[in-house]
Amino acid sequence: MILKTKRLYLAFGCAVLAAAPAAAQIAAPREATKIDFGTLSLYPSLQIVDMGLDDNVFNDPFTPQSDYTLTVSSKALGRLLLGSNELLFQVADDYVWFHEITSERSNNIQYAGRFNMSASRFKPYVGGEYVRTRVRRSPEIDARARRVDRSAVAGVSVELSPRTALTASARLEDVTYDEGEEFRNVQLDDALNRTGRLADAGVRYAVTPLTTLSVNAAYEEQKFNESHVRDLKRYTVGPTLEFAPEAAIRGRVVTGFELFKPDDPGLQQQTGLAYLAQVNWSLYGRTTFDLVSGRNITYSYQDSEPYYLLTNVKLLITQPLPGWFEFYAGYDWQHMAYRWKRGFADESDRVDKLTAATAGAGVRIGRHFKMRVGVEKTQRRSIEDPFQNFNRTRILSTVTVIS
Repeated sequence: MILKTKRLYLAFGCAVLAAAPAAAQIAAPREATKIDFGTLSLYPSLQIVDMGLDDNVFNDPFTPQSDYTLTVSSKALGRLLLGSNELLFQVADDYVWFHEITSERSNNIQYAGRFNMSASRFKPYVGGEYVRTRVRRSPEIDARARRVDRSAVAGVSVELSPRTALTASARLEDVTYDEGEEFRNVQLDDALNRTGRLADAGVRYAVTPLTTLSVNAAYEEQKFNESHVRDLKRYTVGPTLEFAPEAAIRGRVVTGFELFKPDDPGLQQQTGLAYLAQVNWSLYGRTTFDLVSGRNITYSYQDSEPYYLLTNVKLLITQPLPGWFEFYAGYDWQHMAYRWKRGFADESDRVDKLTAATAGAGVRIGRHFKMRVGVEKTQRRSIEDPFQNFNRTRILSTVTVIS
């Protein structure tokens, strides 16, 4: 089962980890082109995800409402070769449907582009992204609040040798919630509308043909338009390991020693480790493990506790069965530690936890068609705020038509 909330948390982890400010930019797939028009290549995909029954649509602890739901998810990635240069563009659309609770229906769109230039060893690039969505922003906020995310990035790679390169990038981002969107009587546009500036520089070294090591120093600044208590600066330095899709372990691991500095003098600065791991591997070419884990400080919608330390671990195991069938099981653990409390000299001991377990079976027919059916059980517990506690069970399926 492909979980939309899971994709959201993963994207959010990439965005807030200051050690990799340009991580969200699109890249050309390594697999064979699906549609060719000369120098233009297209990679379309179509899925019906989260199709089934949700027994607690609003994550309400007292009066849960159930409904039937599905999401039609489509995406088209294009790659145009212009001599030695490359233009990438992507258009994606998720239509979220509920049978009875029509207020939760939405159409989430994304437009992204990137132009990679090549002048011998000098390789600059520019890119941008526009997203209009109602997908939940984080495990803390349960409202499907509409917002617009905009970002622009520019960077360069200078190859010093076939295995070594210097890199640098700068990123601007803007997040704007629609007027009137709220969660627990908090106007989200007043609390969370923000602009950000991020920059990094470092050196990249190809340790092997399948493994690349980077060491980067990064700076991040966030300014909140109406709620300056959340304004912050962040300094990070640390290594990144990237593993090619052909390697035994695939994906990337970003780590950094971080100095987190709130602008508000009443809130303590903190130093510590931040990381994001997205890796995949297989045992004996059969059992597959997908692991996503992260640790980073992010901002809260609450003025009294404007930040929290989010630590998460998500593991999905897929086991092929005889024929076209497979079995899968997964577990997701989110730990939110609210260490900053306005008006108190000592750290807060409030901790919220969200856990989700999923299991099911799937079938693959041919190269592209795939279907999964499973059950997901989610639970949230807060020591100080029981009004955010909830239980949810979803019986969902995913149908991949084109991938």
